Amino acid sequence: MAVGTIPAHNVDVGGTATVPVAGYFSDADGDALTYSGSSSNPAAATVSVEGSTATVTGVARGSAVVTITAADPDGLQANQGFSVTVGQDGVRRATVAIFGLRNPNDRNQSVNPSEVSGAVTVLLDVQYNDETVTGIALTLGDNVISCRGTSSDANQAIAGLAESGGAVEVDCYLNTAAVMGECMGEQLMPAYANGEYALGAQITTDGGTRESLGTQQVTLKNSGRMEVAHSGGNSVIKGGMQMYGGPTADDNMNAFHVCPVAYDGTMVGKVSLRALSTGAAKAEPHQAATSLAFKAPTTAPAASFNGAAVEMEGPFSWDVNSAWNAAVEDEGPGGREHWVFAAETIEDDGGLDVSSKFANMNPYGPYYFDFKAPVAPEELTVGSKASSAEAIDKVTYSSGSFFVDATDMGAGVAASSVSVGDCAMNSPYGPGEGGASVAAHRVDRSKVGFEAMYTDVMGIADLAEEDATRTAFTPAGADDNGADCYVAELASLTDKLGNAWMGGKTPSSWLQSLPFGVDKTKPVIEDVEFDGSKAFNAAADPVIEFEIQNPKLASGDNGTAVTATNASVTIPGATAAAEPPSVGTVAFDLSADDNATATVSGLPKDGEYTVTVTVRDGATPRNKATHMETLVLDTTDPTFSGSGPSGAMEGTATLGVNVSGVLKDATAGIKSYTLSIRDNSDPNSASLSPFFCEAADPVVAETRWEDVEVMGKGAKSIDIDRTLTLKRPAGGAAVTTAESFCVLLQATDATAGAGNSKDFSLGTFTATWTAQAVIALTGTLGDATEDTIPEAGTGTFSVALSQQPTGDVTVAITGGAAGLKAAPAAAATATSLTFTTTDYSTAQAITVTSEADKNLAWESGTFTLTASGGGYDGVTVKTASVTVNDPDVEFDLGDDPVSITEGTNAEVTITATRGDTLTAESLTVSFEGTTANTADAEFTVKLGDAAASNTQTLEIPAGETSASITVTVTALQETGDANDDSITVTISGAGDSGNHFPDDGITITIVDDDK
Repeated sequence: MAVGTIPAHNVDVGGTATVPVAGYFSDADGDALTYSGSSSNPAAATVSVEGSTATVTGVARGSAVVTITAADPDGLQANQGFSVTVGQDGVRRATVAIFGLRNPNDRNQSVNPSEVSGAVTVLLDVQYNDETVTGIALTLGDNVISCRGTSSDANQAIAGLAESGGAVEVDCYLNTAAVMGECMGEQLMPAYANGEYALGAQITTDGGTRESLGTQQVTLKNSGRMEVAHSGGNSVIKGGMQMYGGPTADDNMNAFHVCPVAYDGTMVGKVSLRALSTGAAKAEPHQAATSLAFKAPTTAPAASFNGAAVEMEGPFSWDVNSAWNAAVEDEGPGGREHWVFAAETIEDDGGLDVSSKFANMNPYGPYYFDFKAPVAPEELTVGSKASSAEAIDKVTYSSGSFFVDATDMGAGVAASSVSVGDCAMNSPYGPGEGGASVAAHRVDRSKVGFEAMYTDVMGIADLAEEDATRTAFTPAGADDNGADCYVAELASLTDKLGNAWMGGKTPSSWLQSLPFGVDKTKPVIEDVEFDGSKAFNAAADPVIEFEIQNPKLASGDNGTAVTATNASVTIPGATAAAEPPSVGTVAFDLSADDNATATVSGLPKDGEYTVTVTVRDGATPRNKATHMETLVLDTTDPTFSGSGPSGAMEGTATLGVNVSGVLKDATAGIKSYTLSIRDNSDPNSASLSPFFCEAADPVVAETRWEDVEVMGKGAKSIDIDRTLTLKRPAGGAAVTTAESFCVLLQATDATAGAGNSKDFSLGTFTATWTAQAVIALTGTLGDATEDTIPEAGTGTFSVALSQQPTGDVTVAITGGAAGLKAAPAAAATATSLTFTTTDYSTAQAITVTSEADKNLAWESGTFTLTASGGGYDGVTVKTASVTVNDPDVEFDLGDDPVSITEGTNAEVTITATRGDTLTAESLTVSFEGTTANTADAEFTVKLGDAAASNTQTLEIPAGETSASITVTVTALQETGDANDDSITVTISGAGDSGNHFPDDGITITIVDDDK
């Protein structure tokens, strides 16, 4: 077994220490013992054992625990350890000494060691050393207090002493009045009772922990005191401070706890507490405020008002609940607040007055409480608290929150809820009907409940649409759909701490609005345009046109009225001083139509303007429809920069005329432009310049040139790069006399009406033509104009060659259309002509023939003549279009019946349609049957009131393609057979050259009823 304790040993690095260990172990049987050892930190120290002597060797600075094990012959063991500190020979060790006591608030003021109370600063001196300091502590009797303070070495925290090699002065904070535990209404025990103590210090380094070189005798003389703590539930922050209150609940309890602290052993049996409501200065009571009421759970209920104290035996806790404090409403910092006064009378547990043993630390605070419910207003409003808020009184609302103008000087109003019902069922003067409009007749809400359609209504958005047209609570004022109108009643009102307005139920205390309606439907703006265009020039002020709709409410009622006074057209950003555009008054009358107009005038410069159309209805606030359009003012003509043709040109069949450049219009953009080649010879006018292209210069004939017209689609810039084609004059002979031409560009921008237009002369040039082999056409059908021939008729044109061929030339004839053919007059079945070197210039006739057909189509076609041989290979020419005038007439009976039963009649409509509409045409409609109009007649035909006739006249006026007549066909009753008969309807026209079809007519069957 181990005997005694092996002392700690110090050893230098590289040094050794021998420790005889036999005296620290014994064996009850007297057996000889064997010894062994181990080190907890071989890096700092090692141990070896020889016999009963242990040798410790220092390896490096540090510390270790060496354990010695003794064993007897039976294997039984005992252990004992000791600490080893390894230093270095010549190392200066750290020491700490008490230098003095100081006032924590004034380091230059010493504290008398025989009169120590409260907090003191203990000055410690740490001498120069070569160790690493890891901690400093104070000792007060048996108590060890970790040093909390600062080092005078660069004012670093105590951890800064880990730097070795310095001498520093350390300030350690010591609170001699510290207590144990937290204040919960019980007496707190002091950490250090009054009396004499030895004040010392400890220093901990890498070489171990050492006591101070000496101690300081001190006498603690702390006075007793009261600690006051408040435990609260619900709270809000007001003015940066917490405010407590709200209704009492298990999770919302307020209490004040008074905790006596006695340093002389006195045990307190009774203390008092009182509260005082004050203004911002705590010295004087606030005359207009109500002070806190305390409920003491261990004594009979008692309350403190206006500063009267409540005494209590332990535990010393006073509840503060809403029931006792319903009138308490602090304002927060800068206003009403509460302070508490504790222990003004103190008795010990024997009933003796021990007040003199305790310091007077009153008052405690400030504290802020609000247990008071918000004060409800006189009326409900919709909107904000601003002066624009409107009282509800037969107003129709589109939006807005129900606003309760409540007052709460404490935590502030947090929320309110409103119920809404039918105004007819919730009249202020009785449900359903009647009641004079006097206060004496108001409903007693304690007897008559509010019939709510909606609860917890925050605003108009929670309500369905309904009008406010009911003006009296009588049957005559009733609405036949939905609610008659609405009324609202305040249902609840709370502040931020949950204090709630209960709502008195007397006739004069509940808050109900007057009738109101809801209209959330916006007007509708449609079809906005500016005279058909959004760009215009200065020729006329643009008129903005649009349509306005005022939809009905969801209830089916009419919405609030939309009038012209509530409509506007504006140009944002324009001011009368800098930019004076103006918009005329919007004009419309929805009782007549939905069209509206306004005129914009005075726009100062070219550019885009945003025009806003706004239409409002009569709701509060007004439902608003807005539409924005961009209006462009452009008074500037388009511009062009570029080049065109110049000089003399020579061509054979055609000439290419090049033009290029950029056409611009920065504001409205280009609507269209036209390029044309014009005759610049100016033969008849000295006013036209031969060096300039003008609109007065005639356009070259269509046979030689076609205008180029391009739609610009509002483009601000268009690159033009075109080659225009000019054809040679008719015939193939050389033209050596120069023709004069020019190219004209005509551009128009996209402004309204004719737009801003400008002509640009792109250049002038002359043209001569070399000889060319061509096929020349002459005659009626040979010119460049379209021609017409009658159906089953003919027309002619002639063909010749322009110059002598080198051999025979064959000219093939192709083209035409169905029933429209061309052939040489000399050979009606041939499809080509032949020219020789001698008769090439002699014209040969070609006949165009139209065949008769039975349709109304006007056939149309062109003929192409293509040469081959004799140097004319590939030379071709095309005639102008030839159209057949078709005079045919077609008729039908439409959907009329194709059969009539014997003894009945039916109306039959005959419609004739023709192809030629040039002149009026009179047609005869014939109805033919086997025995028609005889004594045995089987049917009659009548047109209106005219006499029956089997022939009727149908007139097609000039310019019309068709006409109809309707006749009554009666199938007469016959006897003697049971066979069906028939009527054949045909049509004819006297002297008309056209066909009438169907050729065999249309049959109407008379069904015999004798079958």
